Amino acid sequence: MSDHIVPGIRACGALIYLEGGRSEESLWVNFERDYALRSGLRVIAFDPKNGNFREDPGRPVPLRVELLIGEDREDRAGRLLAWLKEERSFKFDRAPTRVKMKEIPLLVAELIQDGRVTLWLLDGHLVGVASLALQIPPEMVAEAYPGVRAAPEFDDYASWLSENSLYARLSPDWHPTSSQDSDIQEFILSEYPIERKFWTGWGVDLVSGQDEAAIDWNRADDLIVRLTLLLQRSQPFFNDQEEETS
Repeated sequence: MSDHIVPGIRACGALIYLEGGRSEESLWVNFERDYALRSGLRVIAFDPKNGNFREDPGRPVPLRVELLIGEDREDRAGRLLAWLKEERSFKFDRAPTRVKMKEIPLLVAELIQDGRVTLWLLDGHLVGVASLALQIPPEMVAEAYPGVRAAPEFDDYASWLSENSLYARLSPDWHPTSSQDSDIQEFILSEYPIERKFWTGWGVDLVSGQDEAAIDWNRADDLIVRLTLLLQRSQPFFNDQEEETS
């Protein structure tokens, strides 16, 4: 479980991390460093090869996240975002967007164009939008794209969108589909990509198990961890290669 990492870091006066080696490649070490910097803590790198300490002058990863919410979830989403900002120093760079079914091709095209990580704050309406966004024909996305890319570029857009999305259950009016029957559950995991995220540990359930009207703030900390890890490893849909000119 990762929900105790954030309060643990915030309780520290400073963060010291090992520099180089496996530590440099570790997603968890990079998350802890990133969040300490975001929280305004003193961050110090220790080089075990020479025994030297140095102040880390780095900056946290930008929170370039597209926040998507259902049509009537501004209040609940607003409470979550206010808590993340005020209690966890986790402030996004833009306000959430309400999404309608008819806007899906354009929405997907814009996500591809911007290359942003997407946080889906799911309710009964938005989970349908999110599911359909992974199923629409690539040519429909290409037609909605405002650039000049050819349609074949979009053939694998759904894999990119899934890999660069974090799904969080915000409202109690939706539950991830599951079954006690092992064959049916295996079918769900293979055919329902959003449910698969939840049942394999990458979806975040923000609805309190004690009171469904409340937000589970431990899971909100978990959201911070998973979203930061996703931002650190996300890649744009298109490779940034300059075209050769004659």
